[in-house]
Parts: sequence; structure tokens; C-alpha cells
Amino acid sequence: WFFGGWFFGGWFFRRRWLVGVVVTAARSCDEPESDDGCDERTCAWSAGSGHVGPPRSEPRARLVFMINNSNISTEPVIGRRRGVTIMRSIDRDWAENYSQPLEREPRRGRGLTETTQPVVMQAYPMLHAAGEHLLREHVRLITASEPSEACIRHEGRGAVAIIARRPIRIGGEVMDALPSLSVLSATGSGADCFDVAAATTRRIPVLHNPGVAPGPVAEYVIAAIPMLLKRIVPADQFLRAGGDWEPKDRFRGDEAAGRTLGLVGFGHIARDVARRAQAGLDMEVVAYSRTTPAVEYEELGVEPCRSLDELLARADVVSINVPYSVDTKGMLDAAAIAKMRPGAILINTARGGIVDDVALAAAIRAGRIGGAAVDVFDPEPPGPNHPLFGLSNVLVTPHIAGMTDEAMRRLSVSLARNLLMALAGDRPPHLVDPSVWPPLNTINHDPDGSSRRSVPV
Repeated sequence: WFFGGWFFGGWFFRRRWLVGVVVTAARSCDEPESDDGCDERTCAWSAGSGHVGPPRSEPRARLVFMINNSNISTEPVIGRRRGVTIMRSIDRDWAENYSQPLEREPRRGRGLTETTQPVVMQAYPMLHAAGEHLLREHVRLITASEPSEACIRHEGRGAVAIIARRPIRIGGEVMDALPSLSVLSATGSGADCFDVAAATTRRIPVLHNPGVAPGPVAEYVIAAIPMLLKRIVPADQFLRAGGDWEPKDRFRGDEAAGRTLGLVGFGHIARDVARRAQAGLDMEVVAYSRTTPAVEYEELGVEPCRSLDELLARADVVSINVPYSVDTKGMLDAAAIAKMRPGAILINTARGGIVDDVALAAAIRAGRIGGAAVDVFDPEPPGPNHPLFGLSNVLVTPHIAGMTDEAMRRLSVSLARNLLMALAGDRPPHLVDPSVWPPLNTINHDPDGSSRRSVPV
């Protein structure tokens, strides 16, 4: 009587009533179970069904009544747990095929399903969420619990690519420990976080992102020039320490206009610095590079120097803009610093290790060099007793010259696109060694690790 009145009333008021039937049927299968009786399939339950527990030898069912209004869907609710959970309206044959297990649906999206997505290991979290979101649509992105070679060797098993940046340096031992490794990708333009020679020997391409975000570093250089020429840093420190307002002659500075800026290297960042220094500070610009054609200097109105010694002898401000390599390591040692003009200033936004910081500190302390701005160190982070830290007219920052939100977004998206292009088998636009393509290794998309479908990248 109770159920008859229930359904008759629903029909009378032209409302549709739903009856939910939860059916759990025992299955004989060899799928592994977890401790709570769940198999490896995803468990999905309708409202009010609860957790059934381990499978029983006999099927059982219960009824769940729900009013169908605008907040409740009329579509069947399907779940999986050694059987199915079905909710249908009473005027349908809800029992049709109820005991047949459903195949697991793949995750929807433009990329591969989770079980077939290649694994990419990153030593540090991505610099911007935009690049991370783009990667996660297509790959399984994992972050090392700590940025160390040992951790990457242990946690990166099965990874087809590694993303890294300084200060970590990944060598041949890590590459050998990860036989599935196919591609390495540096976050920015510099790829010294990888042993490029070791990667080249193993035919593992190294990707980087030059020219994506030169503006922030160029702005840093342009900002540092008047700060050092006008002795703003020591004047700030003096006043904060309670120094006398008069006399002010001790902080008499120099103007940037009419002075000569010398660029060591003439890549994307150096050219941006040249344009800003000419237009904004009215400086003469000279540059030294062993690889830049003469016509490219002429296009920007920059005078080329035949040697590094010539540039050091002419420049009032020296800006280091070369990548770190075997050829540039220790480029500005004590002998080179001694050739700089008296009172000149040095700005290093490239890499630590290119400039001998001990020799630089000694020259500043002796008064031969007017000051320095240093954003990069070797090693990073530097120790608390670094020789430059105790000097007055020295601006030191923790490798943040290029750290702006806009630049980090561009870098992360560029990294993600180039890496996905390489994983898809297309040649990426920026390879540290263009001869290393295609890679020797292949990418296996099969979740069980078999080689039924290996796609060379």
C-alpha cells in the first residue's frame, strides 16, 4: 500500500519519480585488490549508496528513492565496483545488462589518457602556472621531492624528459640511470644545468629558450648603470646608518650620457641593452663577439671591437652577456679585470663563473674599479662570506634580473610548447646542439612498459 500510494501520487501530480537501484554482483576475476577490497578500477557511487566493502558471494540490492526535479538528472548514474551501480527511471528497463561490468572510460582531453601519457620530470616547480597547465594536458608531470641528482635518479624512473634550471647540474650518471630518457629541456636560454657534452655523446637533445624574455634582464642592466655611477647604493647605506647630511662630496657621481657601454657578447639580451642605452641614457655602445657578423652591429649603430682587451680598455661600463661554456669560464679573470679602465663598473647578469669574483672584489677594494652589479654567482646560492658582500658600491641580487611575471609566463609557455613538439617527433626550434636530432631513444606510450607501440621522437 505504501509503495502503491507513492507511485500513484507521483503519476497523479505529473511528477516523475525515480527509483535508484544499487546492484553489487560478485565477479570472478584476477584483478588485484587493495586493502579495502577495491580493485584498480575507479569507484564511483551514487548519492546515498555508501561504501559496500569487500565483494560477497551473493548479489545484494537496495532501493534509493529520489524526487526528479530540476536539480536531479534523469540520466542513469553509472558506478563501478565489481559490478555496476545503476539509477534509472521506473519506466525504463533498468535491469538491462545490469550485471555486465563497464569498461573504464579514458580521461577526456586533448592529450593522451593518463595511462598512456609520457612521464616528464622537473627538478623544480614550473616558473609559471601557464606552462604547467599546458604540459599537464598532454604529459604526466612530476616534480622531484628535492632538486638533487640522487632524487631525480630515483624518482625519475620511466621519465622521457627532464626539465631543469640552475643551480642543479645533471650529468651523465643521471642520464645513464634513466634509460627511457629522450629529451632534456632547460628553463631559460642557458643550458648549463645539463652536461651538454654528456647529452650529446648519448644523442639526447638539449632544448633551451633563447630570446624569449630579454627585456627584464636588459632593464636590470639599464637600472644598474645610474645606480652605480651615481653611488646610490653606498649613499643609501650611509644615510640609513645615521650618517651626516653634510658634506655630500663623498657621494659625487658621474653621468651616463656620453660614456661608453661595452657589451661582452651580442645576443638577444645584449642587443636589447644596446637599444635602451642609446635611446634612454645617450651612451655610446661597443661590443665584442666572436660569432656576430659585422652587418648586425651596423644595424643597431654599435661599434664592434676586435678583441676583449680592446673593449675593456674603451668601456666605462662593462656588461657581461655571454652564455656559460668552456670557452667563457673565467673569461674575466684577474688579468682581464686589470685591463679595465680606472673607475669603470662591471655588471654581470650572465652566469657566475664567467667573472672571477675574488679578483673583482680585490680591484674594487683597491679603488681600481668603481663598482659592480652582480646577479649571478658560482656556486649558487653564495656563502655568507662572499667577498663582494662587504663592499659598499656593489649591488648584489639573488639571480632575479629576469624574474618578472610576464617573462616567467612567456618562458614557461615556450618551454612547454617546444618540449611537446619534441615529444611529438617534430624538430623543436631551439636546440643547444642542432646536430643532435633526432634523439637516439624512443618514447613508449604503453602503460605496461612493453614495446608494442614505440614512437620515435
